[in-house]
Amino acid sequence: LDAHRFCVAPMMDWTDRHDRRFLRELSKNALLYTEMITSAALEYGDRRNLLAHSPEEYPVALQLGGSDPKQLQLAAKLGEDAGFCEINLNVGCPSERVQSGSFGACLMAEPELVAQCIDAMRQCVDVPVTVKCRIGIDDQDSEAALQNFVGVVADAGCELFVVHARKAILSGRDPFVRITSYFAKLISNIKITIFWTKKIENRLLTATVTSFSAFIWSNP
Repeated sequence: LDAHRFCVAPMMDWTDRHDRRFLRELSKNALLYTEMITSAALEYGDRRNLLAHSPEEYPVALQLGGSDPKQLQLAAKLGEDAGFCEINLNVGCPSERVQSGSFGACLMAEPELVAQCIDAMRQCVDVPVTVKCRIGIDDQDSEAALQNFVGVVADAGCELFVVHARKAILSGRDPFVRITSYFAKLISNIKITIFWTKKIENRLLTATVTSFSAFIWSNP
């Protein structure tokens, strides 16, 4: 948990290897994330280029996008072999392009599939396998639904959840429409991200953390 107290969120078209090298000049200890890389791209594309990074970036985590357990297992192993300190599964991106590939935020409706993906990746790597998700999607935004999602995935061995504290709208409206009232109370003293671990019975352990996204560029 301590390693995640200050981190830079994965951002498409931003947190590439050049950006991460720059960010490391700003902080020696912040946990950095790659852009989301799809498991399909790693299976069929230029793996060497997609996973390229320098030791100066460490600590740096690899974020994967996908929903095929076997494909994600291969991608996770490639990431660990490349030297990344964590494998993070994207269950939070609401874009139409990502939805068309059946991964990202739409996976919050399929906690059992996410659990299968986590289990498959954990079987082949020793580094932590984590999940980044939302507080809910569309009408599935109750506290009970979120607790069920976390519980099912935690039972597969995921011990750390990075939660973008907003709900994702998958039906064409602004995905950043609102923060649900029950969750606003939990995040009153943090920026964007909270972390859940499996250390207490109800699986809901909150921590004060800070995760910067595009803000770091608009106000360095």
